[in-house]
Amino acid sequence: MSINVNPVKNSDSLIDRHLYAKRQQIYPREVHGLFAWLRNIAVLILLGAYYLTPWIRWNGQQAILLDLPDRKFHFFSLTIWPQDFIYLAGLLIVAALSLFFFTALAGRLWCGYACPQTVWTEAFMWIERRIEGNRNSRIKLDAMPWNTKKIFKKFLKHSIWLIFSLWTGFTFVGFFTPVLELAPKLMALKTGPWESFWVIFYSFATYGNAGWMREQVCTYMCPYARFQSAMFDRNTLVISFDKARGNLEVRVVGQSIPPVKIWATVLIAHSAFRPVRPGSTSGTDCNTSASVVQHASMPVMGL
Repeated sequence: MSINVNPVKNSDSLIDRHLYAKRQQIYPREVHGLFAWLRNIAVLILLGAYYLTPWIRWNGQQAILLDLPDRKFHFFSLTIWPQDFIYLAGLLIVAALSLFFFTALAGRLWCGYACPQTVWTEAFMWIERRIEGNRNSRIKLDAMPWNTKKIFKKFLKHSIWLIFSLWTGFTFVGFFTPVLELAPKLMALKTGPWESFWVIFYSFATYGNAGWMREQVCTYMCPYARFQSAMFDRNTLVISFDKARGNLEVRVVGQSIPPVKIWATVLIAHSAFRPVRPGSTSGTDCNTSASVVQHASMPVMGL
């Protein structure tokens, strides 16, 4: 094992290799603490609002219904017509400015607590942990040859994922078609072509994004990730790397390293991460933290 205190130098070939590299399976560790608890609460609230809202009745009709054929959008006692879209545009502007403000103030609040990709991925990972066990159990399960136990757990996990995804797609369409009419039509397989398409499409997107792609969506598909750093300033609270607390790069050079030594090194590297201000002299840039994650990614990301 060698410990290098110098940051990894970027090059075009290195960037290309990492940009187009095949995705490596990540086994995140279940974490506990205040911020993890707050994220769990946010996930429960947002998922609850999404799945329960179409079933709320108001004055004898669905409380929130986006009636595209009749060009009417019902929000409780308020009905918005196409000529009222100026108010919707104003609401979207306020929402965008709020996103910019909170990003500049506290960093990745949207990504960490409210982004749909985060919310549904957390739900899928919770199902995965309940069925396949903790991080070490999942690693062992994937490494073992196919047998009855592995087939049963994989089948059960993906079956629940698919049911959850179908429920998600059904709920999405329920915002545009009255859900009390959509449910019996779906049970009888008598939905219209557009209703069927969007239920299947949204179900497939949920299953693929939250179950398989996960962080790949943020890395390659999310437009917000491309310009989010432009909203940071020297006072934005971000998770960065503290050079004063350690800058370790772990490399295994053709030798067998006892697990105790590896974990000791990783724990030291992990302890160097803490919230800092970008303008602070105690932090380093993302390239330095990436060098640690690159060589000890699985343990560090799971801690």
